[in-house]
Amino acid sequence: MGTENSHSIVGGLGPATWTPTEGLAYEVAIEGINHVTALYTGLVDKEQRKTSPDAQAVIKWRGQLDHWAQVRRTLTPADPARVQAVTAACKQILDEARSA
Repeated sequence: MGTENSHSIVGGLGPATWTPTEGLAYEVAIEGINHVTALYTGLVDKEQRKTSPDAQAVIKWRGQLDHWAQVRRTLTPADPARVQAVTAACKQILDEARSA
């Protein structure tokens, strides 16, 4: 086998086009998305456990889950301005949830 990359899942990716700092900022943004996703998942679960759940609230929160899944899929460390915006948006959502 040697050093052959024929079976490597990263062998053909090439070098990163972002700096280590941009890569770290991206990871922070992804972690923020994970926390926001957990928040909305918890809200959906809590609402659905009620005797009379608010269907509109569940639809709204599921919409947010879809939105943040799309953000996660399309976010790239090569777009530092968007990474920063996503991190700020996650922080705002989480801060508001903590103060509610």
